[in-house]
Amino acid sequence: FLRADPSVRRMVVDLELYRGSRHHYDAGPCRCSQCLKESGRLTGGDPAVLQRRQEDHLAAMLGSLLGEFAAAHPGVEIGAFDLEFDSFVHRALVRAFARSGVPSVDYTEATYTRGSTAMPEVRARLIAAGFKGPVVAGLWLRRFPPATLVRAIAAVSARADGYFLFTTYSLARDPATLAGPYVLQG
Repeated sequence: FLRADPSVRRMVVDLELYRGSRHHYDAGPCRCSQCLKESGRLTGGDPAVLQRRQEDHLAAMLGSLLGEFAAAHPGVEIGAFDLEFDSFVHRALVRAFARSGVPSVDYTEATYTRGSTAMPEVRARLIAAGFKGPVVAGLWLRRFPPATLVRAIAAVSARADGYFLFTTYSLARDPATLAGPYVLQG
């Protein structure tokens, strides 16, 4: 991306899996025969220890890659959706961001339905993992009717470092053509 457009200063990565059987990779540690064999030798077969080891390995690997990225592209920010999500992949990425020096931002979807009330929990989880970057709250337009949207935006603005709307796509289409998460209230 940066070779195509060197002026890019910010990128955002969405960790959701749109075509998989799971929405996020939250199936726990790898259980292939090699990992289980290694786990048995090093952990006594304890699945919690296996998960910690794999999370540590992933955090180190991602931290190394992000360190290389920071050296090659100083100051370029990488944001990610749902860094506070309770998955070892997300926790490893948070730890890698915290150690790498790459400017990073969390774009949280925890506020999609709960609004600003989710922010203390989101921040606490990120701080516990060592994340120091801004947190941008998302508001899902399907959950906030027009009469409450101004209050919802004001509330997340007071607790977050900005907000985004999901989905502005809905605003550009005939409401009769919208379905699922794209339907709007009002």
